[in-house]
Amino acid sequence: MKAGMVIIAMSCCLQAAELASTNTEPKMFSFSAKSAVLSQYVFAETGQVFHDDPVLQSEIGVETKWGIYATIWHSTDFDSDPSGDYGDELDYYLGWAGNVGPVSLDVGFSYFDAIELFRGAKDDTFYLYARVGKTFESKTGSYTPFLKGNLYINGRGSEVEGGTVVTAGLEYEPPLPIEWLSLPARFQIGYDDGAFGNDNGFISGFALEANWQVSERFSITAPILQVSIPLTTHDERETEWVIGGGIVFNF
Repeated sequence: MKAGMVIIAMSCCLQAAELASTNTEPKMFSFSAKSAVLSQYVFAETGQVFHDDPVLQSEIGVETKWGIYATIWHSTDFDSDPSGDYGDELDYYLGWAGNVGPVSLDVGFSYFDAIELFRGAKDDTFYLYARVGKTFESKTGSYTPFLKGNLYINGRGSEVEGGTVVTAGLEYEPPLPIEWLSLPARFQIGYDDGAFGNDNGFISGFALEANWQVSERFSITAPILQVSIPLTTHDERETEWVIGGGIVFNF
C-alpha cells in the first residue's frame, strides 16, 4: 500500500512536469523523478544500516537554470507500519550546484524527517553539506576527484546524535562503444567523528551502477551495487552490501 501511494504521487508529478516541458522556450526548470528498490537501507556517508530489509527509495527534484535545486527524497519499507523506524524517512533538500572557476561546487541544506514522520523534531536531523570536485577527461574515461563535508545537527528534543563526516573520493566513468549504456563508479574514504551514535573512525565505500538509456526522458538503472567497509579496528560497524535496481525520468 505504501509503495503504491508513492508511485501514484510520482506519476502525478511526472504528468505535471511533462505538461511544463512542452514549452518551446528555453527551460527555466528541469524536473527529475527516481525510484529504486534496494536490498537494505545503508547510509552511504557513514556505512550505518538504517533498515536491514528491502526498501523503496524515491525522489522528485526540480532544478533551475541558475543551479538552484530542491528535492524531496522518501524511503519506505514494505511492512504495514508507515512510520516505525529509519526504513521510513522523508528528506527535504535545498541547494545550489554549479561551476566556480575550474571546479564544481554543490552546497545545500537538508532536513531529515525520520521514524515518527510529521511528529516534530524528535529523532530528526538537520544536515549541512558542501562538495567540491574537478572533472578530468581522457581516452581512458572521465575522472572526478571530490571532497565533501557533512555537518549533522540533531533536532530539538532529538535522541539522535549530531556529528561531522568528511569524505574524499573519486568518481569514474569508462568510455563505452554504445551511447545508451553508462557505468559510473564511485570510491570514497571518509572520517566519521561519531555521527548518529557511531564509533568514530574511517569508513570506505564503493558504488557501481549500470544506466540503460531507453529514451531521451527514461532510463533504467540496474543493477545497483554498493558496499561499505569500516577501516577502523574498534568500529562496531560491519561490511555491508546493497543490491537493487530502479528507474529514472527526466523532463
